[in-house]
Amino acid sequence: MHGVPHLGNFAGSVLPAELYHRYLDLVGKENEFVCGGDVHGTPLELEAMERDKDPREIKDKQNKKVKEAYESLNVDFSIFSDTHSDYNRKQTHDMFEELYCTGLIHEKTQNMAYCINDERFLPDRYVEGECPHCGGLARGDQCDDCGKLVQPSEIKNLECQICGENNIEFRDTDHLFLDLTAYKDELKDWVENEEPVPENMKEQVLHDIDEAEDRSITRDQNWGFEIPVERVNQRIEEENLEVDKLDAEKYDNKVLYVWFDAPIGYIGFTRELYDDKDKWKKHWNQDAETVYSIGKDNTIFHTVIWPTMLLGASNEDIEYSLPSYEFIQQYLMWEEGAFSKSRNRGVFIDEAVKHYPADYWRFYIAKMLPTNHDTNFSWKDFESEVNNVLNDTVGNFVNRT
Repeated sequence: MHGVPHLGNFAGSVLPAELYHRYLDLVGKENEFVCGGDVHGTPLELEAMERDKDPREIKDKQNKKVKEAYESLNVDFSIFSDTHSDYNRKQTHDMFEELYCTGLIHEKTQNMAYCINDERFLPDRYVEGECPHCGGLARGDQCDDCGKLVQPSEIKNLECQICGENNIEFRDTDHLFLDLTAYKDELKDWVENEEPVPENMKEQVLHDIDEAEDRSITRDQNWGFEIPVERVNQRIEEENLEVDKLDAEKYDNKVLYVWFDAPIGYIGFTRELYDDKDKWKKHWNQDAETVYSIGKDNTIFHTVIWPTMLLGASNEDIEYSLPSYEFIQQYLMWEEGAFSKSRNRGVFIDEAVKHYPADYWRFYIAKMLPTNHDTNFSWKDFESEVNNVLNDTVGNFVNRT
């Protein structure tokens, strides 16, 4: 979550989910449409540093801006929140504790980019450079163009986003990793038999499961949820668990990775919606159906990492349900490539609704959703579809009935 969302964000995740939510309402099936900003990423922390502001102040303004943008398109959320809430902190710490105490999180030494000028490690988007796979813009751990995950050490022409220079070396630092190999068989069985992803994404998802490796879930930065060292160590001692205690001094200056607590936010939003009453559990236990709407660049997080977390964090209190289905959208393309907030590329929602009514945009984007392949946005096609189909065909039909 950073900046005003564009039509690609609307098409890639929000609109498909909202249409399904409205459909379920029409047929009388109880459901909740939970959504919110994943606010712990490095872009927000970088902006806070540049503007000498508290990250909380910036995230509040940003999330308000995003919520208002979607509401200007008449999106009907059950709740729109953000991941930096007490509800999500509690859920994140609960799941972290369970995953660590059952041995699914362990410590490893990682070779990370370190800026000599700024005397600090550079996680994620603190570094940018050239993708080793496609030559596009790689930001820390993922390429914006091809969507592949990358290691900072693989990126060419690396540059620090604080000082703008490439006076960077790689140093060892300890981090906590999530074991993504523990449930490979269960995840492959889930994909093959439950069919939770579109057919055109099935092969990629199975490949991602096969190739999955341990994933770092902590970062050397200040903005994010703290690691619940004390409560984890207390449980280890009380239950005499055969896992190592966490080193409090080592993890005092680290936080949990945004993509650890971001998907947990779905549960955090539900807890917030019900003010943390036990009612939230009925939407997340084994009897529940959970349907997700995501862009293809977030596939691995929702089909490998998140399901592993759900399986690993299940306990006597709640056995979490795996995703029932995931609407995975391809990219909405602009003239030079995919819509992009960071590159200011595409049509942004605040500008879109200034020129045309929300219903025009909802109709057109719904009609041309990039479900099976990347789809090009065209002003000419937009005008033609609105005039010839929405206003003439649909409009005439409605007027005559």
